[in-house]
Amino acid sequence: MIDPCGDAKVDKDALLMRALASNAELRERNAVLAAQVKELTRKVTELLEERTKNSQNSNKPPSSDGLGERRKIRKKKKPTGRKQGAQKGHKGHCRELLPLECVDRIVNIFPGPCGRCGETPPPSITTKPARRQVVELLENGGREVTEYRLHESACACGETVLPSYDGVPTSAFGPRLKSVVSMMTADYGVSRRQVVVFLRDVFGIKMSLGSVSNAEGQMSTALKEPSDQCLEHAEAAEVKHIDETSWLQNFDPCSAWVIATAAVSVFRIVENGRRASLLKILQRKHRGILISDRASVFLFWSMDKRKIWVQLVSDPFFAELHLTQLGRA
Repeated sequence: MIDPCGDAKVDKDALLMRALASNAELRERNAVLAAQVKELTRKVTELLEERTKNSQNSNKPPSSDGLGERRKIRKKKKPTGRKQGAQKGHKGHCRELLPLECVDRIVNIFPGPCGRCGETPPPSITTKPARRQVVELLENGGREVTEYRLHESACACGETVLPSYDGVPTSAFGPRLKSVVSMMTADYGVSRRQVVVFLRDVFGIKMSLGSVSNAEGQMSTALKEPSDQCLEHAEAAEVKHIDETSWLQNFDPCSAWVIATAAVSVFRIVENGRRASLLKILQRKHRGILISDRASVFLFWSMDKRKIWVQLVSDPFFAELHLTQLGRA
């Protein structure tokens, strides 16, 4: 006897088997995709963590921070309403004097004429004079510590006469030492902390970071006049080269300009590389032949007194080619 529903039952069983097989395949593919999603999520998390790393939250050096990141890190603190500097009750810090066995030279200073009677009291060595020490580098190497001792004297009129500080250095460091410090940080690119370590390890000189910055400031003040004279010479030169590059000043983008002649090279750091900033350096003295690149900032210079240089990178035997006219470039 033939079952009229037999074929239909076989079709249902086949469809069920195919559905189960398809479901198992989908489950397997879903497991693979889930594993891939988990792995990709892990990699994205690692990349995000790596991207947000900087010198403040990792062992990366500050030089690896981008300009935008540096601006984020250098956030201005909210004003507290207090004045700058040490607050009331703050324990002061002063430079300790070196022991006497470290002093190489002693200079005794005695008072001059009495302000009361006009007589000069006889010089006498007091037990507790005012002391000031100055550390200096020697020309032949090594260091020298000079101690200035200021003695007060009793005048015949009964007045106590104090010595004058004229001629006594106000700084604890000599001019040669401060010149070397400034040369190391400016010309040789040595960091201030490395300068402090170098002076301590090589010469036995203890110098703070603040003293290094003070030495740089004093050197800048001393070199301002000769630097301005060099700039005047460069402006008046018949031929001068000029170029500009980007520069970071306290994490702010600036521009560093150089004006070079056969005798001097002058560097100036300004707020940007625009024409107005350049005119502040040149002071609108459009004299002589200006040799520069094709930057539009130099278009104010007369074309008959301007030369353009281009660098031929295709041929290593050529370095620079000076063209006498802009139209020939």
